[in-house]
Amino acid sequence: MTDDEQQLLKVGAESAFKPFANLIERLFGGPVDQVGGIWEDRLKVRRQIRQVKLMQKLSAALKEAKIDAQPIPDSIWIPVLQEASLQDDETLQSQWANLLANAADPRQLNPVLPSFPAILKELTPREVKFLCALRARGDGPARWGPDGKAGPQDSQIYDRGRLQEIYARAGLARCSRLGRVTHGVHSDQENEDIMLDEREFSIVLDVLKRHGIVEELTYPASGYGMDTRLLHKYALSELGVAFVDACQSAKATPDTPER
Repeated sequence: MTDDEQQLLKVGAESAFKPFANLIERLFGGPVDQVGGIWEDRLKVRRQIRQVKLMQKLSAALKEAKIDAQPIPDSIWIPVLQEASLQDDETLQSQWANLLANAADPRQLNPVLPSFPAILKELTPREVKFLCALRARGDGPARWGPDGKAGPQDSQIYDRGRLQEIYARAGLARCSRLGRVTHGVHSDQENEDIMLDEREFSIVLDVLKRHGIVEELTYPASGYGMDTRLLHKYALSELGVAFVDACQSAKATPDTPER
């Protein structure tokens, strides 16, 4: 037993926490009646409230899509319930509910892979909203031709500037347009906002690339001369398309027309 463990047993957990009562109250909310057990009790209540809200969203999603729900594999519903109970954000709560609704759909129009809960739990509302805005612009992942040029779906391949435009139009940036800091043209506050936007956008893009949701595509800048530069463009991957679709509202089955 360590010295810290021996000291805690000696004074008791409640006495050990008392010097931090004001800090705990400020961070976790509400009066601290039983300092030693407050985290467990408060977290349990919060998780239960969030799970009830999740069930409300799930029930509404299934009803809206007219889904006769099938059992969901344990590998999906267990991590979804665990992670969704830790989320306060309404956007993310809706994504969790949609994952369950699509997993419960016997038609499997938007299949839910066991990896999807692990991906979603690491995304912020900002990243989810950007993905939704990006997905709304096309019907599938981009394709490269044998000549290194974009194929028929080239509208879904974006350079960094175009991605930044989509990001800003989704309401995720402080400035209407992301760009370089220009002293003498922009105010100090505008330059600071641009720098913050650029940094946040770069983090979002890095996170999505790390999870394989967005692909970074490279090809030669020119096929002539000694130009060895590479151009970098971006597109939703096959995994990215499947993931975003699984996080969207389940599709309703069209009503059968009367004869």
